[in-house]
Amino acid sequence: MNGLKRLEYSVGLVMVTSLSFVGETRGDCPFFAYETTWSMGGIGRDRGCSVAVGMDGPVVVAGAFDGIVDFDPSLEVDLHTSNGSNDIFVTRFHADGTYAWTRTMGAELGDGARAVAIDNSGAVLITGVFWQTVDFDPTAGVDLHESLGFTDVFVTKLTSDGDYAWTRTFGGTGIDGTWGIAVGTDGAVYAVGDFVGTVDFDPSEGIDEHESNKGSHDAFLGKLDPDGSYEWTVTFGGEDCDQPNSVIVDSETLYVAGHFCETTDFDPGVGVEERTSHGSFDAFVLNLSLDGDYEWVWTAGSTEIDTAQGVAVFDDGSVALTGYFTGGPVDFDASDGVDERFSNGLSDVFVTKLGSDGSYVWTYTAGGNESEVGHGIATTVDGDIVLAGIFGGDDALPGYTVDFDPSGGDPHASNGMVDFFVTMLKADGTYGWTYTAGGQGAELGAGIAASDSGKIYVTGDFSETVDFDPGESTDEHTAAGDHDIFLTTLQCVDDPPSCDGDANGDGLVDPLDSGFVLARFGCDVDSGDPDCDTADMNGDALVDPLDVGYVLARFGTCQ
Repeated sequence: MNGLKRLEYSVGLVMVTSLSFVGETRGDCPFFAYETTWSMGGIGRDRGCSVAVGMDGPVVVAGAFDGIVDFDPSLEVDLHTSNGSNDIFVTRFHADGTYAWTRTMGAELGDGARAVAIDNSGAVLITGVFWQTVDFDPTAGVDLHESLGFTDVFVTKLTSDGDYAWTRTFGGTGIDGTWGIAVGTDGAVYAVGDFVGTVDFDPSEGIDEHESNKGSHDAFLGKLDPDGSYEWTVTFGGEDCDQPNSVIVDSETLYVAGHFCETTDFDPGVGVEERTSHGSFDAFVLNLSLDGDYEWVWTAGSTEIDTAQGVAVFDDGSVALTGYFTGGPVDFDASDGVDERFSNGLSDVFVTKLGSDGSYVWTYTAGGNESEVGHGIATTVDGDIVLAGIFGGDDALPGYTVDFDPSGGDPHASNGMVDFFVTMLKADGTYGWTYTAGGQGAELGAGIAASDSGKIYVTGDFSETVDFDPGESTDEHTAAGDHDIFLTTLQCVDDPPSCDGDANGDGLVDPLDSGFVLARFGCDVDSGDPDCDTADMNGDALVDPLDVGYVLARFGTCQ
């Protein structure tokens, strides 16, 4: 499966709560456990594209839905019907996981939210694309906006109670899109996307026109005040396609991550800071001041397709980005050093960390012989990194395996063509753990967020039936239609559940617990025990520590 194709995937709600051990980390939060999955959808294709967590723990999910969906997980009903093939939705849950509200809007054609954020007051900001005429006030009022071209961009603000605040829209006569949104500590709103032709980015009576280079798509970053009043827009691009996929802001700076083609000038001001891609797409992360002034840019790529999908920032201003790369070599060290990597298959996932000044720190990569993609990334309260993505492909069979640990020892097998994963890394790049889930079809892990209370939330879409619980318990969800939305929670815990098989006390049942493994799993093949009959990986007629792949895959967590 081509990784780029998968990126374009751009009814009731069930909540099942359980607690199953996932794995050990090496940070301040010693263990993570599976907690909860919500799923929602109708008979059409429904997508969870982005998730955000507020200061006091509320969670919002945004994306697109098709048909009739009941978004309320309780005994109450909150039905929403799309006006067209896809409508915009944003759903809010309280910090305790109970349902708060859902707001939807859309027209006859395809509309959808692509990114969501929460400001310090608990207000919700969403951005995405719309066609034709849409009433963006989901309450009793009316606020009509009409697209000027094929697709235009919207930014909508709702209060913490779901009341309508405002919407700002802009676009030209072509295809304009948005992919990321961030909110500053002062409530200022930043949205990134791409545009073609001439666009007036000032949604008020003023005019701030920008023209893309040679009719191709250029990138934009726009700023709005908390009340929706227009501040500024900066644009950058080259002769071909330029697309920012994510934006993050802290108290001092802005980071934009995406991909570019051919030669691009990344300085949106009067200066010139050109980079030329090695192949079809190269990945970039651009650092700008809070006024939109150029600071620095990092780029990397091969002769094929490479892109940065998500970006996150640490407390010290350093930055981490994730995406995928194909072929190679890709030198991720853009300084005088060299750190070249080759993908194992069609595409591999990467995470690269850079200092606040753009200096190179480290890169993590993982992949098999199919397509692995990192979509979303976040930093945790403990200073770790969590990322969400997919592994597998159109040609992958159940059992397709990727070892997410660069040093070897944490293989995960897919249940179908494409499964989703969540991986944790330490701030120094040390591997922590990986959680995976999927069914017989294709799943997408699209967005991820981490709360101050130690919870990790991941959203995306799934098809057919998926058991989201990686432990001995089962938490199966069956999609009502083509694809349904999911929201999965992983919880930080101080201690793992008790485990009789953890002989050496490392929180894992693995070959290092050789006495236990031999005593419990050293059974003879053809003994009548189906576990024994199917687990002799090396053909020595025993299920024992020499069957490392089986032992690690099945018994590698203490449950």
